[in-house]
Amino acid sequence: MKNILLALTIVGIIVISGIAYADVNPCEMIYIPAGSFLMGNIGNEPFSLPDEFPLHSVYMSAYYIGKYPVTRGEYRQFIEAGGYFNPSYWSADGWLQKEFRGWTQPLYWAAEQQWRTGWPFTQTDDHPVVGVSVYEAEAFCNWAGGHLPTEAQWEKAARGTGNPPNIYPWGDVWDAEKCNNLRDNNPAGGGYDAWCTSPVGSYPDGASPYGCMDMAGNVHEFCKDAYQYDYYSQTPVGGWIDPLATATGVPVVRGGSFLGSDLNTRCSCRGQSMYDRWYHYGFRLARQSDSPSDYVSISEAKKMPDESTVYVSGIVTLTQDTGYIYIEDENRISGIRIQTPNQDILPGDKVYAWGVVRTDANAERYLEKLVISTSGKGVVAPLCLTNKSLGGGAFGNVSEGKGQRGVTGGTGLNNIGLLVRTTGVCSFINEHKFRLNDGSGVVVLCETPPGITVSPAWQHVVVTGISSIQKNGDNYERLLKVRSIDYNIEMIDIPTGSFLMGNNGSESYSYPSELPQHSVYLSEYSISKYQITRGQYRAFMDAGGYTNPAYWSLDGWNWRLSANSFYPEVGPPRIQPSYWAARQSWGGGGVFSQTDDHPVVGVSYYEAEAFCNWAGGCLPTEAQWEKAARWTGSSPNVYPWGNVWDAEKCNNYYDHNPAGGGYFRFQTAPVGSYPAGISPYGCHDMAGNIWEWCKDWYSDSYYSESPTGGWVDPRGPESGSSRSHRGGYWYGDENDCRCAYRRYNDPDYSYYSLGFRLARKAR
Repeated sequence: MKNILLALTIVGIIVISGIAYADVNPCEMIYIPAGSFLMGNIGNEPFSLPDEFPLHSVYMSAYYIGKYPVTRGEYRQFIEAGGYFNPSYWSADGWLQKEFRGWTQPLYWAAEQQWRTGWPFTQTDDHPVVGVSVYEAEAFCNWAGGHLPTEAQWEKAARGTGNPPNIYPWGDVWDAEKCNNLRDNNPAGGGYDAWCTSPVGSYPDGASPYGCMDMAGNVHEFCKDAYQYDYYSQTPVGGWIDPLATATGVPVVRGGSFLGSDLNTRCSCRGQSMYDRWYHYGFRLARQSDSPSDYVSISEAKKMPDESTVYVSGIVTLTQDTGYIYIEDENRISGIRIQTPNQDILPGDKVYAWGVVRTDANAERYLEKLVISTSGKGVVAPLCLTNKSLGGGAFGNVSEGKGQRGVTGGTGLNNIGLLVRTTGVCSFINEHKFRLNDGSGVVVLCETPPGITVSPAWQHVVVTGISSIQKNGDNYERLLKVRSIDYNIEMIDIPTGSFLMGNNGSESYSYPSELPQHSVYLSEYSISKYQITRGQYRAFMDAGGYTNPAYWSLDGWNWRLSANSFYPEVGPPRIQPSYWAARQSWGGGGVFSQTDDHPVVGVSYYEAEAFCNWAGGCLPTEAQWEKAARWTGSSPNVYPWGNVWDAEKCNNYYDHNPAGGGYFRFQTAPVGSYPAGISPYGCHDMAGNIWEWCKDWYSDSYYSESPTGGWVDPRGPESGSSRSHRGGYWYGDENDCRCAYRRYNDPDYSYYSLGFRLARKAR
């Protein structure tokens, strides 16, 4: 539905060629680009009238046309601004008619109406204005800085540039429910029983290819041309260029009305009016493009000198209440800020903007809006870039001409203005500022809008925002205007100190690889409170990390590009972990659904390692994992919660905890489903649910190699063929779930019982 608030406040007038115009266009406009289209009737339509032949080519310069018929609310602005009573907006004949007939407002101006055999109904400010003569329509258009559309402008906007052209705005098949006509029964739009106009935009499924609404049905619309029966037959060789029938006569009307049918709602159907004021006659506004040329790309616009007037188009990536939007090229090369108070524009809208190129104090190019219109929707998807890639080329001192990123005289074309996503470790500055280190060698300043508050507890974040720039003294620096912060992995800090690792032989099960128990000193570190979830891994994939070799080891990347004989549907190249589908059935269990709160499974060591690199950390070493799982500060627990096995405190073969899954369902549980089973440090699911990869190469004899006095920050053997994993899983028992129990697999192994958690160095 059209929002009348889109009509901006009239704050004055400007004078062009001796005519006073409103300085703001009160109607939402659609930009129609320059180019040819086929006008008339090819003979394939269900009804054909002689004045529609022959089909002929017409070249149209760029222009704007109202997205909707002019509404009562918009016409009310014209009256209240004094335009209806000002002869400068009227033609001589029109003013003569107005004065002679004593018009003070359109006919049928009262809100309450009943037309012909219909029921009483109420016209709102969102209904099209009716009961206007062509003179009253012309006067409004003059006041609004435009004109009535020509027949050619109207028809191109209605049917597009297809070959053959559309019969109706939406296509070639009549559908009575896509417009307000005699046959439709759409209660939102009016229809046969109501016998009345409908609020503009009530039939969005009937929009034209350019996004114009109500070009079939609702009201007949006046055009600028005088009707001429045989005008099409006079088409010159090669077709018309911006045609306008100049013969004297009555005005053309187009589009059908609420009294129409499949005949007169056709885009090619031509009608005529005898200057009458009818309840089914209205109009829409058109405006010629004032562009000295056709559109330029945003990249080209940003190269132009300040005060250049340009037309650009793009997809909206960001809107702000502070009076600006960002758009970017559909080819994702460049973006630009547009200063506009129009808050009806939303992310994803395709916009056309005419404005003046300027440069702000921070050297960012922007467009001061003069005219802006929307047409349809595009795709908003951030580009995944490293901090080092933001902004384009090298940043530097102002006197060296660097860092201006597209400003005339600067160096290089920029990606400032693009919607981007980057990730890294967060360093708190204040509640709306932080710095982000993604490991690329560049730390970027991030600023959040009022709705997003920065927390000192944030560690690693994924940030989506607009690539920008700011001046810092004599230098320029990259700036990210934050749009959203997708996630933050909750971490547990593990303090510096020694603990006892391994098995002293007192446990109910003991294996040689767990012996002897030995002292290990670990520096402070942090470990994720929960196993990494599917939602967190999805963020890694959505950010482009899974397909970016920068986060993978060489062996891991080569593995990703290799064939997967066990799970062939994920490669080559692999595009996701094994068992990624939400619906699964494992072992002897029934079908169940994995949510974003379930642990990610089916990840090889390489896939887990890549995520950790992207997330600013690493896989925990065996020692880090075991201390977080069992250390109480005096002696190691056998299980995270203590020394006595309790099947109900973790997801395992024998538990019957319905919150966590258990024996009957043979499945993983959402992380944190067993709070009674947490470790002394507060880590969840360190027994059961899934096995967890560790960073170490595996060796049965590694503990026996412990030096006198114990290990200090051990990292496992220097080489090997298998990697360690810990913790048991949903099919495990009291043996598997012991904190000291050690397992291993080849790093390319992936299974539905194997996942991981994240570790980081202390900040």
